[in-house]
Amino acid sequence: METTFSRTSGSGFGRLLIVILLLAIIGGSVVMMTQAHARRHDRHVANIPDKCNSNSFQVHMFRQADNRDAYLCFVEGYFVVSIWNFTKESIEKWGDDEVTSFSRPSAHTMDELIRYLERIGYTVVP
Repeated sequence: METTFSRTSGSGFGRLLIVILLLAIIGGSVVMMTQAHARRHDRHVANIPDKCNSNSFQVHMFRQADNRDAYLCFVEGYFVVSIWNFTKESIEKWGDDEVTSFSRPSAHTMDELIRYLERIGYTVVP
């Protein structure tokens, strides 16, 4: 008895093309994540980094453990935090200096927001 195998799943080129396409999509997503990562936490204030940054803030805090700067603001009715890392290594790794931004709806005063960040290692920069 003779056994024959037939190929019915298509060409290897088609599979290769699909793999390349998926890798391109994943790579594009990584680039888009670096642009939008600061907005991922927040629906309340979609443009926090544009309104709360090193040029426009009420309180500046710093966490030496990871060289991150936090800028605290009151924007559009919410207390917000914008986190940045200005080290060359971080910028080279992630493509920019934004880490994240978010509102803190539970904060009713700037002091509450400061205390929250102090609990996670930040100190106020004079």
